[in-house]
Amino acid sequence: MIPVLVTDTDSFISSNQTVNKVPVACANRSAHVPKSLAGLRILVVDDSYDNCRLFSHILKKSGASTQVAENGQVAIDLVNSNSQSGEPFHAIVMDMQMPVMDGYRATQTLRDMGGQIPVIALTANALTGDHLKCLDSGCDAYLSKPVNRTELVRLIEQFAHQELYMTVQV
Repeated sequence: MIPVLVTDTDSFISSNQTVNKVPVACANRSAHVPKSLAGLRILVVDDSYDNCRLFSHILKKSGASTQVAENGQVAIDLVNSNSQSGEPFHAIVMDMQMPVMDGYRATQTLRDMGGQIPVIALTANALTGDHLKCLDSGCDAYLSKPVNRTELVRLIEQFAHQELYMTVQV
């Protein structure tokens, strides 16, 4: 078996191919990833260090800059400090199950404070009730873990660019 560098893991995993059948073009595909999130500041909130690194990596490859928070309270503090410094976040990727302050309470707190930043909920729970609980807390969208990279970027692009457009029009 020959080792192959696989940088487009979504394509590799979804194709159900074995390593020795991966096309050579797959190794170079990431070089052509469009920077659809260029110029956007995204807050990644998750109590898992590995998840923060993974989501930040995905978003940075799409052109965004990221900051991370390990719980909802830290996220609220970062949202406030970034807004006061004139560099607000364009979107938040929020795990819903965290210690100190969970994503439901953090999102509700942000909404109660008048925050309109798009919040994409991430949770390991894939039940319909969980989806509704996320939306009821003020989240704009919901993704189940494991997260599909393309869908995550698409949702952030949709909501963040919509928010930028609304900001420019007002």
